[in-house]
Amino acid sequence: MKMFSKLCLMFLSVVIIGCAHQQAQNQPNNMSNSQAMKSSKAPLSDAAITTKVKSQFISDDVFTNKDVASMSIHVETVNGVVYLTGTANNRAQIRHAIATAKKVEGVKRVVSKVRVQRS
Repeated sequence: MKMFSKLCLMFLSVVIIGCAHQQAQNQPNNMSNSQAMKSSKAPLSDAAITTKVKSQFISDDVFTNKDVASMSIHVETVNGVVYLTGTANNRAQIRHAIATAKKVEGVKRVVSKVRVQRS
């Protein structure tokens, strides 16, 4: 379990660094990060939404006591609509995944095709 937690933390670190790098590349040279964030009114890209949803799944799995199927639920975003596929151990995991995805900025709708895995 410790190895899994370390791998998840590494993944989250890479995601955060990648997002920060992308943001820095997209802003004009004379603007600070805080100025760029305040002036940006553009919706998040589909890739950014997917990354935020999946990162939140992993964060909940590693840092909380919530029952999360972070590794078996797959996330794809098309035009702001988040599609969840894969399997979960129970209905509570599916409800949590849907609720988590709906909370992410830029999400217009969540479509879940996640199924409860039979043992």
